[in-house]
Amino acid sequence: MRKFRKTYRGCEEYDLPKEKVELQFEWNWKAQMHSIILLLESGDSDGKKYAREELLKLAEKLDAYNEAHDIPSGIFNDQSFNKKG
Repeated sequence: MRKFRKTYRGCEEYDLPKEKVELQFEWNWKAQMHSIILLLESGDSDGKKYAREELLKLAEKLDAYNEAHDIPSGIFNDQSFNKKG
């Protein structure tokens, strides 16, 4: 039988057995981009500012990676983009 008590807000609070629960999240680029897109589309001004800053950080890292590996950057260097079909 579960025990419950009234809280100061009038909601019932159940005394459930305390179990240790471990949550594990795998954060990847796709999940990060979904979050940034949501912030840009629906976020408040702070959320939008954060999303822009994160995108600029990512762009700096990609530029550094491309430069270190001699990879041309930008969509205008992508041959599939330049092909006329």
